[in-house]
This record gives sequence, structure tokens and C-alpha cells, in this order.
Amino acid sequence: MQRCAHIRTSLHQSVMIQALTLQHLNRIVELHHQLHLTSFVNTEGCETFVYLIEDNVVGFISGLVIDDSAELLNIGIDVNHQGQGYGFQCLTQWMSLLKGRNIKTIFCEVRASNTSAIHLYTQCGFKQTRLRQNYYENPNEDGLEMRYDEP
Repeated sequence: MQRCAHIRTSLHQSVMIQALTLQHLNRIVELHHQLHLTSFVNTEGCETFVYLIEDNVVGFISGLVIDDSAELLNIGIDVNHQGQGYGFQCLTQWMSLLKGRNIKTIFCEVRASNTSAIHLYTQCGFKQTRLRQNYYENPNEDGLEMRYDEP
């Protein structure tokens, strides 16, 4: 069964997230390279959804679901589509899918310097729970643990 969330934008474009299929895999690999992200697609239990605008993959979101919680592993939007609210739409649509599965808590970790991601997560109701000093390498950097709890 294919799970998707579908909305219409103010520009009358059809946008949605949908479960990753083999036809999307090459584009997801391209996005991981473009955005310098580690791929979790082959990680056991990882669920990846593509973010589509008019059937074109412009982003993705990956996470692990364990019992009644989830961990956001990656979210990425093509650089040509950043700054237009697509990351917010992708994340909130994914969160809606999780809510439909009775997921109450979502965790994530983010580089302390990634202010745009921190802003996105905060907009979506995440709160910082912990600072992890020197958590990331290349370059060495602190990490922030963040958490969302369904109200």
C-alpha cells in the first residue's frame, strides 16, 4: 500500500510526500550528493519518503519508527527549491503520517551551526533537549538533540 499526503500550493502545484520507490532511487542518490548528506536508505527499518512537486522529486525525508516514537534521520530539499517553504511542508506532511500511526514523539539531532534546520524544527514544534559537545566530525562541532511531543 502506498502512503502519501497530498496538498495543493497557492501556485496550484500538486505537492506531496510518498513512500520511496525504485523509480526515485537515482534522484535520491543525487540529492544526497548535492546536499552532502549521509544516506540512511539502506539502514534497517529506515523509511524514506520523497517530496514531489508535479511528480518531480525535489526532496526527501528519512526516519526510523520504533514503537510509538520516531527518529528523523535526514531531510533534504534540492538547492534550487530551498527557501520556499518546501522543507516545512515536507516535514509537516511526514509528521501527519506519523500521527496517523499513533507516533507521539519524534527525535532528531542537528549540527549547532545548521541554523536553517534548527529554525525549521522549532517552527514544527521541536524543542532542544540536550547539547552534545563535539558530537560531529569533519568539521568538529557540537550537536543539538531536539524532540517533538504530540500535544
